Amino acid sequence: MKYYTNKARQAGMTLIELTVVLLVLIGLAGLMIPYVSGFVEKTHDSTGASNIQSLNNAMIRYSVENYDSYPNKMDSLIQTDGIVYSKMMNPDETGMMSYLENFTLTADEAKSLTNVGITTIMQMDEALDNATFGNTAAEIPVAAGAKVAILRGAVLTSLSDIMGKATDSSGNYYVVLGVGDDSTITGKTVADVPVHFAGRGDMSAALKYNHFVSVFEVPKAGGHCDISNISAPFDAGSIAADDGTLGTPPTLITVAPTVYADCLAENGVVTPVASTDNSYVTEGVVWVAGGSKAKFVGTAMAMMMNNFEGLGGALNNYYKDQQ
Repeated sequence: MKYYTNKARQAGMTLIELTVVLLVLIGLAGLMIPYVSGFVEKTHDSTGASNIQSLNNAMIRYSVENYDSYPNKMDSLIQTDGIVYSKMMNPDETGMMSYLENFTLTADEAKSLTNVGITTIMQMDEALDNATFGNTAAEIPVAAGAKVAILRGAVLTSLSDIMGKATDSSGNYYVVLGVGDDSTITGKTVADVPVHFAGRGDMSAALKYNHFVSVFEVPKAGGHCDISNISAPFDAGSIAADDGTLGTPPTLITVAPTVYADCLAENGVVTPVASTDNSYVTEGVVWVAGGSKAKFVGTAMAMMMNNFEGLGGALNNYYKDQQ
């Protein structure tokens, strides 16, 4: 006959004790959820910033390896009917993102892109199933009449902060091209182009465009007068002090004259010195002629909630989250 002591009978937990433990665990889980959520967001931001920087470096390395040419066959972000790709994240009611619009290149603007090796872009096919990995219909030559996506609206006013470098929308267009799987950078400078994965299922790579994009500064047809990188005192209206010495100008000041003579008249400068990239430089005043080389500004994430985020914005948001 077995004998049970009180100690043996109480070796397990009572129902009340188990209930109390479960309630404590549930309470702790509730306290941890906000911190875990914030950790996931911070990880997402830091990964995005890292991928933007890595792709930036890859684009620059590609241009060095290919004699100042950038990857060809990037995604135009324009679909077969001529509007911005409808499977971009968070399009507005017209099927166009609030910060992107379709734009028809002139001969000069097309030449700016072909001068840096971008001679072909990929047309997007909205009828294909996969918005990120199977999304192009045909190759389009970069020439007068070709359509590309450019930045528009409020994003232009903060573009310098977003990209982390000086920009000027009064004298330039900012062409946005997707760095997709067709791009000639794939399998050459990088094994695979990076993908930005959204946090929501309805913004997944199959449903919405999740590739990173590149931004190129294209001078407006006819040219513009760009006052930047001033290295010597000269009389240029508001940017010089009353005594003729150099004042403290903003990072970039631009006027948009119709002809080169207007640039000289506006700034009172003397005979310019021609440079090799079809621009003219003298005493800090640069005349950027139509058809000059396009300038690579950087890479970015074209995200939902009308959020266009380059390296400058990504780093700012990341460090803001750490505070």
